[in-house]
Amino acid sequence: MNIVFRCNLCETINEIPSEFRYRLCRKCGAIVTYVTGESIICEEANYDCDDFTKETSLSLELAEKFFLLAESQTELVSSIIQKHENKSSKLLDIPAASLPDTVLLLLKENSTETFDELVRNCQLFNINLKKLEQIIKRMKNEGIVYHPQGWLIRLI
Repeated sequence: MNIVFRCNLCETINEIPSEFRYRLCRKCGAIVTYVTGESIICEEANYDCDDFTKETSLSLELAEKFFLLAESQTELVSSIIQKHENKSSKLLDIPAASLPDTVLLLLKENSTETFDELVRNCQLFNINLKKLEQIIKRMKNEGIVYHPQGWLIRLI
């Protein structure tokens, strides 16, 4: 089951498997997630989600259909979000002098390579999404990390 949602920065339509919450936007690279009322669960929709995902932004007609579907699925999306929020993380013993070093060490300790796990671990170290996004962009530019899919991140 996949979830379709818009990036709040560039309005690009993104898709993510329901077992993940965070991803990097396929256009602008921002950390994005889905929220209730602005997301569609594809398998639950009586509409072909490919019509949404093949466009980088929604036309007025598609936007109306998108938000009508999203409105009808608020309870389903809320339950998925709640499951993600209930996931726990173990506090890792990371000796680092700077935030980028902390993120790098968290990536080295991250056995699943999911972006969700990295975000949860960064939150334990008070690294907010905006700062994490800047660090990830810098690491990508320096050739330290890549993301084979928007919800996975790997060291090179």
